[in-house]
Amino acid sequence: MHWARGITPAGETITGVIIKDTLEPRAALGADKVIGAPISLADLTLLPPVVPGKFIGLWNNFKAAAEKNGNEHPAHPLYFLKPDSALSGPGATVAIPQSAGRVVFEGELGIVIGKTCKDITPAAAQDAILGYTCVNDFTSLGVLFADPSFPQWTRSKGFDGFGVIGPVIATDVDWRDLTIRVLVNERERQSYPANDMILSPPEIVSLLSQDMTLNPGDVIACGTSLGAAPVKAGMEVVVVIEGIGELSVVMAGPEAAAWPPTPHYPPLSGIMRSARKVSASRVSVISRTTPPVAKGSPSAKARAAASVSACRMPKLPMPLPAASQSADPVSTMAAPFPPEATQSRCMGRRLSRSAPISGPSWWWQIIKKNISPYSPARPCPPRSWRRGRNNAGEACARCHPCSRASPAT
Repeated sequence: MHWARGITPAGETITGVIIKDTLEPRAALGADKVIGAPISLADLTLLPPVVPGKFIGLWNNFKAAAEKNGNEHPAHPLYFLKPDSALSGPGATVAIPQSAGRVVFEGELGIVIGKTCKDITPAAAQDAILGYTCVNDFTSLGVLFADPSFPQWTRSKGFDGFGVIGPVIATDVDWRDLTIRVLVNERERQSYPANDMILSPPEIVSLLSQDMTLNPGDVIACGTSLGAAPVKAGMEVVVVIEGIGELSVVMAGPEAAAWPPTPHYPPLSGIMRSARKVSASRVSVISRTTPPVAKGSPSAKARAAASVSACRMPKLPMPLPAASQSADPVSTMAAPFPPEATQSRCMGRRLSRSAPISGPSWWWQIIKKNISPYSPARPCPPRSWRRGRNNAGEACARCHPCSRASPAT
């Protein structure tokens, strides 16, 4: 049996049981009394299947995560409370406040209480559980540990919309057979079995009932395991538990910024100095200081290949300066290279700040005319670096001509 809650086009909120493609209204959550004719699910907007009086979340309740983080297995649930304003349901848009900073998703299995219980045994707790639902317990890591003297659990997990539950409450599933998965933009980012719990759902309910009275409709998130990761505005996050359903939300920023953001390309000099590899292209950039490679070492060939690629000028999709946006960017070059920048400048030498290239469209001169930006102040490293010709078309004094010489300017 699957319980759900929705709102009709007339604004009426209905709680009931899903039968085929309809929702059969019931008097209350868990009640047997039918109070109306079935309503097509196509005519309803699904809401959180329950409005909990208490929304309890657990921490450190999975063996794999505890072992990786070096935590002891707790004998009693380590829990926090989420405010009712944090509740949101399937299809919601969850806004990331400016003060939240880095936010991570946490796909979890949720327990829904069906009976009032206090100081009960694990056996009795099994009967007090109405069913299970999907939970996405969003957490602001930037807020959680902002104050070293006090971890802010309630604040970091209590932002509006940070407690997502739904789409239904399943009463006929065995929690031991469930697997919690999280998809971010249709790519699986988290997957772990529910039977890896340290404290089982009946034990959780029994122990919590010793601390407080649990009422029908209360929700307990069982905690998460490995795989929780940051999310940003524009991402779609879906918690999937087979037998329960898919719980999808879309993240939004304070200004509803889209994701991914507009690409930002750093200056060419910064790219050439970076230690970065791009596997999808021939561009492979290495750091400014390359340690000597012993001949015949396992990495010698790989580093030599990277060095060859590093000396080829990458074709970067960099934005045009305002003065250079024309059909022929080379024709709009504002200034030629200074004399010291065009003499004895070898394609095998590394970039240096000692001899800057001036002009608003200097990088077009490099890319389109294949003029080297390498400085004569730094000689070619031996062996692995690409050997070529200088801008005058002559072999460099410190290098040897190669079969693929750069065209003269």
